[in-house]
Amino acid sequence: MVNTAQYILPRLIGPFQALYPEIEITLEIGNREQVLQRFERGLDDLYVFSHPPSLEHAIAEPFLANPLVLVADKNHALSSRSNIKASDLVEHRFLMREQGSATRMMFDSFLQSKSIAPAHMQQLSSNEAIKVGISSGMGIGMLSQHVLDLQNSNLKVLSVDGLPLVNHWYFIARNDRYMPKTALKFLSYCQTSVTDILGKPWQGELKGKIVDFFTSESQ
Repeated sequence: MVNTAQYILPRLIGPFQALYPEIEITLEIGNREQVLQRFERGLDDLYVFSHPPSLEHAIAEPFLANPLVLVADKNHALSSRSNIKASDLVEHRFLMREQGSATRMMFDSFLQSKSIAPAHMQQLSSNEAIKVGISSGMGIGMLSQHVLDLQNSNLKVLSVDGLPLVNHWYFIARNDRYMPKTALKFLSYCQTSVTDILGKPWQGELKGKIVDFFTSESQ
């Protein structure tokens, strides 16, 4: 799974393994490019992306809402404002993920749609680095709402016109490979439990597309 997914997948895996302690799950975490390389090599049963690859041998299914928000330190000049216009952001420093990450692609698209060309941008390679940078007053940044713990930090989600950006997490599988029954069992569990475990605001559209595909293939 891509880096940001580490904030939410364990919350599903933990209860699943409590029900099925005989099933062992191995997690591999990397950036988008690293996970895409694993996908092309077929090293794993399931993959998690927030921007699924458009490949003929990929079958994707959204399972969780992943809103992207603009975040600042609580002492930042923008934090006390409401109904911030996109044009008000230009003069501020943006902390950005690396090129190729889904968050960066969505962020770049948002800037382009608003005809924004920030004068100051700084690239950081992880969500944690961006969070620390924002807390240290380095600038503002776009993050998945899943990575924020607003009750235990000095971060604040800014009220910006056009945000949050609508996005989803996706389970991805190769449609040209065998899918173990244990992986299908986990997908079925997520289909019935994701809303109960994570809450309605995060519910996706997991309807059993991947499970149905591999079940029908085996018949």
